[in-house]
Amino acid sequence: MAGDSRPISAQTEGMSTVFKTLDGTADLINTHTATAKYLEKIDMRGYHRLISGVIVPRTWMQNRPPWVVAKEQVHAIGKATPRAVVSGISAALWLDLHVLETPKKVELTLPGDSGFPPRTSWPPEVTYRAGYLPAGEMQVSRGIRTTTMPRTIFDIARYQGMMAAVVTLDHAYRNRWVNRRTLLLYTETKKGRKGSVAFRETIALADGSSESPGESVLRVQLRQSKDPAIKTVEPQARIGTYRVDLLVNGHVVVEFDGKHKYGVDGQDAGQQIIAEKQRHNDLERRGYRVVRVTWDELLDEANGVSAAVKRVLLEVKR
Repeated sequence: MAGDSRPISAQTEGMSTVFKTLDGTADLINTHTATAKYLEKIDMRGYHRLISGVIVPRTWMQNRPPWVVAKEQVHAIGKATPRAVVSGISAALWLDLHVLETPKKVELTLPGDSGFPPRTSWPPEVTYRAGYLPAGEMQVSRGIRTTTMPRTIFDIARYQGMMAAVVTLDHAYRNRWVNRRTLLLYTETKKGRKGSVAFRETIALADGSSESPGESVLRVQLRQSKDPAIKTVEPQARIGTYRVDLLVNGHVVVEFDGKHKYGVDGQDAGQQIIAEKQRHNDLERRGYRVVRVTWDELLDEANGVSAAVKRVLLEVKR
């Protein structure tokens, strides 16, 4: 089936005038299908452009995390382009998978070998990806056409790199939404293609143990460290009644700070902080060294080694 290469502003004309946000709390308005009389009743100052031709109340936008807004853009564009396919990192977001970074644009691929529309027709919220997309690598999820799980991981490895693909694949493994055998069989169909090397590396490094993107990145950074001081890296290790993010060389506990906020899940923030401190002290009393690392340290790289890995190495070598 050929993809629809019309600009999204034209394609939104076939959409309903009003449809709900994914959380059901606000109305999205299609300004292309709305009548002039309908639009006259709306105070446009109270609305924000979600995508070309679709607006959302500004009150809905307030305090919404970036990934929620990005997912709503996927929702709107998926409805506006029923024959294009949401792909790559945007497909991962729609499929409720972890992503390393919130996509700034919705990635689309046209079915078959259609290529993509002229770049001058792309709205600011969209980027098209080239590449043959057979029918067997497409699916429908909650009414939106997306790439299948193997193709989604492959495209992320190709366009965002191995680390981003590991983050997403870790989560897919953890939820048992795909298995390694399926992916290894899929690699046979991509031999020699751009991204195939990064895809194979992703499969080799991913596992279902990590509970957050930060843990995934930290685990891969440690396992790829060329420093011989790092002998073993055990994810989600058990120490008595505790489960720690990573245990390095059997005695250095490495925890990622940033996977949750205090005061969530109905728990008192003060009590959570006290419990975390008690846990930290108890691990040290048992003879373990405890290192807590942040996103900033994971992303702060010099000569290919992150600040997080450097801190761990200091403890390992003490």
